[in-house]
Amino acid sequence: MREFYLAVRATNKQAEHVVANYDKFLVLQKELNLPTPGFLMIPRKDLIRIATEYPDIPMALDNSAFQFIRVDLNVHVDITEDMIVKWFENLNRAQRAREWNFVALPDIPVHGRKFVKARERLYRIQLTFELHRRYLETYGYDRQLRPVLQGYTPHEYHISYYLYYEHLELARLNPVLAVGSVCVRKNSSLTLLADGKARGKLDFMEPLLNSDELYQYQIGLHFFGLHGRFVRKWKDHTRFYSSDSGAAGSVFKYEIKDIMKRIGIQLDNENDKYLLANLVQYIRSTIGMSQNSWEVLSSVLG
Repeated sequence: MREFYLAVRATNKQAEHVVANYDKFLVLQKELNLPTPGFLMIPRKDLIRIATEYPDIPMALDNSAFQFIRVDLNVHVDITEDMIVKWFENLNRAQRAREWNFVALPDIPVHGRKFVKARERLYRIQLTFELHRRYLETYGYDRQLRPVLQGYTPHEYHISYYLYYEHLELARLNPVLAVGSVCVRKNSSLTLLADGKARGKLDFMEPLLNSDELYQYQIGLHFFGLHGRFVRKWKDHTRFYSSDSGAAGSVFKYEIKDIMKRIGIQLDNENDKYLLANLVQYIRSTIGMSQNSWEVLSSVLG
């Protein structure tokens, strides 16, 4: 794994405090031999403002489907023209705000509280392709733009890929494929996504990482919101390019007191606590929290 992104979704001040302390993430990277740290933003005005004020820090742009497509994902998805237009305009405005490591093309997840039935999944795979094609026809190709594979089984992700392969000019897009509908596939008591009904199903990863069919134009895969234990299992695979996590929000909400006690510090400022949560998540999701990890983290906080 070459890159790891932290999805900052807190208040404006908390998010900016994390980004402004990027040097601490770099120290952790050097001392613990971690992948390059970056931040995964969404087209929210305050986050885009922060992103433009720190142009030298690696950042990527999520398409933020959950923010703009306000439909019930548990039943058949029927998105309106107004939803699509607003979504595309906001995404493109954010895309043009700065140079991003990548910008995720619009996609529709194949789950709600749980993964939907096969017929609906195939419909959403086709819909995701149509959104990709329409966005590219509207705004043009750009090497920042990253296709997002959708599906539940390896076969479905391959269907998604071949729609792109046959109808899009993949050589003109970002050379890494993103893999969607991943974040709910975790085994965590803190997970509210998918109501826990989709947890632990990561058997799709090995077939995708080892599929020669997917790499005619691409160099690897990015897994959106992949649980840390699966990152640690597969991070050394040559085609595991990057991943991200927004779980620092859960760390901040549920674990921060125990973490401060563990490293022997007391933080009263909420911004500092949120920064600590993201530093922990950066380590936890990539190599895990060992005694050495705790000691390095403690030294970084001084």
